[in-house]
Amino acid sequence: MNKLSNKKKSGFTLVELLVVTAISGIILAAIGKLFISSNEIYSSQEQRVRIQQDLRASTNFISKYIRMVGLDPSGNATCAGFSAANETAVHLSIDYNGDGNCTGNGPAEEVAFSFAGNELKLGYGGNTPSLFAPNISTFELRYFLANGSNSTSPGNLSDIRTVQMRVCGQIAGPYSGKYDNEQCLTKKIQCRNMGL
Repeated sequence: MNKLSNKKKSGFTLVELLVVTAISGIILAAIGKLFISSNEIYSSQEQRVRIQQDLRASTNFISKYIRMVGLDPSGNATCAGFSAANETAVHLSIDYNGDGNCTGNGPAEEVAFSFAGNELKLGYGGNTPSLFAPNISTFELRYFLANGSNSTSPGNLSDIRTVQMRVCGQIAGPYSGKYDNEQCLTKKIQCRNMGL
């Protein structure tokens, strides 16, 4: 029996195996938490970039029409100009083809932008507006008039010279409440054909 007890034993004890298992579990849990956190941040940043692109595209599209409002190459289109304007909606007319009316074929000559229920809507030619941009939290319009004043609901629409537009979008989905989720863009647009 003495010979067996003097032999050197090789391997790990149960205590050593339990300690290594516990440390490995802690390290794997930390790596898993880091991965989940990184994935959340990546997803929310990707959505923020998408919103910024959508806001930029939306404001550029709307700006094109506001810049052209009142276009009347023939001088006979009494319809050219703003037909409605308030803080969250604008309806405008443009005589693109110079035929003296604002309901021609070709590019849209009657355009309406409106905001309701976190959606920016676009309508052409008096048709029912359809979804233009989703996940919009704010759409505000301010009108600067010929006399230097400004208003969100101008009385005389032919006095509008400049429109300031503020559009904000927010991320949607599982991380919308966890991270800063609103992006805003403000743009001032000169109406090139008003007051000529």
